Amino acid sequence: MGPPAYVRSSISELLCDVDWSDPSRAIFDEGEYTMWLALPAGDVVERVEVEVVGGGNPVPVLSHLCQVNGWFAYDVGERVFLDPEEPRASGWEASLRVPKD
Repeated sequence: MGPPAYVRSSISELLCDVDWSDPSRAIFDEGEYTMWLALPAGDVVERVEVEVVGGGNPVPVLSHLCQVNGWFAYDVGERVFLDPEEPRASGWEASLRVPKD
């Protein structure tokens, strides 16, 4: 993906209100959902871990972020890569059906 500063800049260009108060962890509050993006320590970022909470569908935003930057998104719940031509929300939709404690 690139150096941390480049990855942060690439994300910030598309997610205008992203908060990088902590350079290793961003918060993006879209209103219907909140997305946390975590960059691992090191000189080169090889992945960004994303966690989403809320009722809105984050898949179109994640898909667009990946398409513009030449990145790939992997849904760990579904164990599949997100198809940028047809972004599925099945992993996100399944998480909405899981009872919350």
